[in-house]
This record gives sequence, structure tokens and C-alpha cells, in this order.
Amino acid sequence: MAAVLVSLIGVVHLAVGWRSFVSPTASGVWFVSAGFLLVTAGLINLSCARGGTPRLQSAAALSGGLAIVVLGGLIAAADPDLLMQPQTLILLTLGVVLTVFRFRDLAAPGPRT
Repeated sequence: MAAVLVSLIGVVHLAVGWRSFVSPTASGVWFVSAGFLLVTAGLINLSCARGGTPRLQSAAALSGGLAIVVLGGLIAAADPDLLMQPQTLILLTLGVVLTVFRFRDLAAPGPRT
């Protein structure tokens, strides 16, 4: 139950910080990152709890990958000079690769081990 509450608090945190998605600033990106952290942590705890499924584990990993992509994009939008910096490009590439792998894992038919 606590894991669900952590995820819900993360979603509320993201909803409260919606302006950071429209016009990102450094402090707004930090605020939004806390929301993503709460959502991902809640999903990870749910997937590790008794009865957690591999599909839920993939959803938790997908949440983390999407958080990397969105936060990398917000960082680049907040400071356009950062977009072509190697660390930002690596961050965005890593986020895209992890997200694609997790989408593929969730879409794959059959049982998961």
C-alpha cells in the first residue's frame, strides 16, 4: 500500500510542477525530477513486493527510462547551450535506448521470467 502511495504522491508532484514542462528552469527541472523519482521508486517497490510480476518490473524500468528522456529534454530546453554537450547527448541517448528496450519487453507476447 505504501508503494502505491509513493507513486501517487509522485504523480501529484508532477501535476503540481506542470509549468516546468511548459517553460523549464533549473529549479523547475529539479522539482520535476523529484516527482519522477517518487513514481519510479513506487513502481520499483511494487514490483519487488510479494506478488510482483516481471511486467511490473518492466513498467518500473520504463518509468526510469522515460524520466531520463524527459529530464534530459527539460535540461536542454532550460539551457539550449547544454543540448550539444557530450553529457547531455549521452544522457538522452541512454534514456532513449533504455526506453526502447523496455517498450519492446512490455510488447513481447508470452510469459516473462
